[in-house]
Amino acid sequence: MIEVDERTAAAFHEAGHAALACAFGMDLRLIEINSTGGGLTRFASPRGWEDSVHVIIQHLAGPFSEALLKMLPVEDMSVEAICGEYGATDYARAARRIRTLIMGRDAYSFEKELEAARRLTLKAVRRHWDAIEDIAWALHEAGRLNRNDIE
Repeated sequence: MIEVDERTAAAFHEAGHAALACAFGMDLRLIEINSTGGGLTRFASPRGWEDSVHVIIQHLAGPFSEALLKMLPVEDMSVEAICGEYGATDYARAARRIRTLIMGRDAYSFEKELEAARRLTLKAVRRHWDAIEDIAWALHEAGRLNRNDIE
């Protein structure tokens, strides 16, 4: 693990959300970070089951991007471990969507879908890492970006 200042960590976290939202064709509205390491990404949620899978990945992309920046061993970590440190709210949103998708099936189904989401998120974040870095450094400098700044 490497040490990263809070502003840089927040920039990569929010850039992960933003880059994947753009990659999945979501309507990105705004991303911003503040001086204390907090941030937000606003996008218009798509509708439909297929889009819900993309939204799950997009929710997890923030904490996964931050964890990869810090060179954590994400291959060996659970979604809860990654998000517990860097995105409890992101985890809660993704978990809620997974529970909606599995429609009351057993806990094993939830764990199976969560593991699938972990694998898909890692693949997507790695695939779009160059875009995540570009957005993160622009956000780090500006503090706030809108869709025109990212396109």
